[in-house]
Amino acid sequence: MKLIGCGDSWAFGAEIYNPQYHNRENFPPNTDLHKLHFEPEHEAYRKETRYLGVFQKLINAESFVDLTRCAISNDTIVRYLVDYLANEGYFSGKDTSDLFVSIGWTSPERTEFYYKDKWGTDNYIDMGPHVDESAYNKHPHVKEFSRLYYTYFNELGGVFHRHINQIKYLELLLQSLNIKYIMHQAFYHYDVGDFKRLEDTRIKQTATSQMTAADKLMWHRLDNVRFINKDHPKHSTTYNYIRSKVSHAEGFYYWHPSEVGHKIWAEYLFEYCTQKNLLG
Repeated sequence: MKLIGCGDSWAFGAEIYNPQYHNRENFPPNTDLHKLHFEPEHEAYRKETRYLGVFQKLINAESFVDLTRCAISNDTIVRYLVDYLANEGYFSGKDTSDLFVSIGWTSPERTEFYYKDKWGTDNYIDMGPHVDESAYNKHPHVKEFSRLYYTYFNELGGVFHRHINQIKYLELLLQSLNIKYIMHQAFYHYDVGDFKRLEDTRIKQTATSQMTAADKLMWHRLDNVRFINKDHPKHSTTYNYIRSKVSHAEGFYYWHPSEVGHKIWAEYLFEYCTQKNLLG
């Protein structure tokens, strides 16, 4: 089996560093914590202990395709996966029977825009309340656009309209290609400033009150088996599931799951997929 992992920093394994080489309580001054992820002693440890690494071992997947990246949006998650499947020939009849896709949706207010000039490795600019405006200092028009967008165009009704379509698009695509998959919501990020108090309730109530009747219908018609805990009253996000098992201090560092949190989620994914016979 080939496991394809999709998601943002939670799937990437952000904030996980090999304790043999680093005391996370006392990082040297000016340490670039993101670059640290890619140093060999930390990269191997991060990939092994994040939930996708643990899950890969549990399902005995022979290979892993890593489509994760920090701070990306659901738009990017969709784009990365579709590009991979197309470029590998799966749209043209290549056998998909050995594939299993894990999709960890990020908070849906994030998005990306195609910019007229190259931005990093391509023309897409990631945007969201999580992005420090200093990232746009050399492009004041982009900074102003981002500020206007998130001030006036980020109501939950529109955000979830886009998210529902993202989910349904991949659901239909993967089903049409006979690709086995599981998806989950990692977290919601609207309550920025106090991550420990993030809750599903406010998001769902506000989003539902702003949704059109058609969006509500489409939300309820999404696959409730392959979208794990989509409508669970308490555990519809990875964050809340982990928090139901351990304290925030044990299950998380600052923004991201600890090794303990990743292990809890990986084992739950495996148990869920086995019980629902999703692995084939």
